Amino acid sequence: MGGSTPREDDHPLLYAQPDKHAFVPDPSLFTATSTPRARTRRACYIDAGSGGLLLKEDLFRGEIAKDVGRDALAGAYLKERAFDPSFAFEQTVRFDERMLVPWLALRAWIPGRIDRLLVELGEGN
Repeated sequence: MGGSTPREDDHPLLYAQPDKHAFVPDPSLFTATSTPRARTRRACYIDAGSGGLLLKEDLFRGEIAKDVGRDALAGAYLKERAFDPSFAFEQTVRFDERMLVPWLALRAWIPGRIDRLLVELGEGN
């Protein structure tokens, strides 16, 4: 592809990897061999939730608490939403500028959002 991102009208066309927040311009990069496909399927379905509260600890160290109770809440939530990925990549989601925020604003928002979600999942009881 030579480093170019395909476009649909004025929007970049990207594909989201099941179980990740990774995007690529060609979905065959997710399924080129059976090993990544099997690993992704396992992470989405069989092992869903096994990692508990997933966070990039070096990015949020000291801002988001991770412990056994929070891991159990997050793990149960993810396990309930386990799925077997189809690798069909047929759903389209279009983002516009109103949905985008600067990275520093998003980063500042994430710790509070995680805390609120965990309270909703039962941590506050």
